[in-house]
Amino acid sequence: MRQPADRLEPPGDMDGEDERPPRRDWRETLAAAADFALLGIAVTVVSLGVLTLGGALATGSAAAAHWCRYRSMPPLRELAVTLLRALAGGAVATLVAVLGAGLLGTDVVLVARGRVPGGPVLLVLSIVVASQVAGLAGLVLVGVGERGGTGWRPAARWAVRAAFAAPLAPTALAGTLAVAVAVGTLVPVTAPVVLGFALFAIQVVARRLLPDELAALRS
Repeated sequence: MRQPADRLEPPGDMDGEDERPPRRDWRETLAAAADFALLGIAVTVVSLGVLTLGGALATGSAAAAHWCRYRSMPPLRELAVTLLRALAGGAVATLVAVLGAGLLGTDVVLVARGRVPGGPVLLVLSIVVASQVAGLAGLVLVGVGERGGTGWRPAARWAVRAAFAAPLAPTALAGTLAVAVAVGTLVPVTAPVVLGFALFAIQVVARRLLPDELAALRS
């Protein structure tokens, strides 16, 4: 028997939380997949300037964060403004990232070739450290995206605090990025598309593991 109209429950729960969004049908899912595929291609094209890599990734992360909040991509004009604002800070971040990756990569190669004492134990330790640094870099990128594509230093400080609050977060993000790199390496033609989905995936993982930290970052 149906409830009388005056006894129908209001949408949402009694604590005032937002009503859950309706289930997405296959057309919406396909549209979202197309959005992130195009995002990855656009980020790849902009990144061809090398020093524009950081700004392109920051803009892509901001777009992914916007989609996670509103289930839609920001307007193209807004993305263009975000990119212009992100280029300077992104260039510095690119240089820092390349230097750090070069140092870590050199260390792993030297240990693997036996040029540095320590053997397999040190090699495993070096790989673990490198993966955690990659995961922490993913957290920084999430933080930059939440801040609208700028603020690399505050995002880096937030990422360190978030890593201490949820130690598994860098590992989870490192695993997510490793899968994306593996797919892009095995099937190079898919690399730009995979990049777009990777930007989305790290946002989703961070939201699952760090909801309170992300809320504090946005406040």
